[in-house]
Amino acid sequence: MSTSSRTNAAESRIVQVVATRARSIEAGQDPLGFAARSRVQTRTGTWLLLYGTPLAGGTANRIAVIIQPAPASEVAPLVALAYGLTGRECEVTQMCMQGHATKVMARALHVSPYTVQDHLKSIFRKTGVRTRGELVGQVFLEHYIPRWEPTARQPAGWLSLHEEVKPAGV
Repeated sequence: MSTSSRTNAAESRIVQVVATRARSIEAGQDPLGFAARSRVQTRTGTWLLLYGTPLAGGTANRIAVIIQPAPASEVAPLVALAYGLTGRECEVTQMCMQGHATKVMARALHVSPYTVQDHLKSIFRKTGVRTRGELVGQVFLEHYIPRWEPTARQPAGWLSLHEEVKPAGV
């Protein structure tokens, strides 16, 4: 990584916030490492997961902030929040993305097929689509395809800090 890339990452506000949060956590208080984490979207639409962790040994108070592509499981809750979906609507959307029929969804959710249809109507209204196919396309194209597009000089599986990281919606 070039010096300018390192400087940009070190000066990033979100990186600083994650590092500050990691420094404030007492040893043993956050065994799963969830307290010093953030998910952000870059200008190109790529979702990233950042998490901070204290470095072992050496100088005290040194923190590493790890930046990596965010897996779908990290992005899905943000997508749901962005569209204003309820918990049940998220479940229906997920089942729709998996290609389940209305009757299958109804059985799995212990509701009537009419209730599933009501949820779908609400989901369609909130996401601005009219069909299940459009819903899948909307979610897939807007939130997952950008993660698959290659970035110049990006090593496989790692983030190359050639683009500025910014919080979603900024």
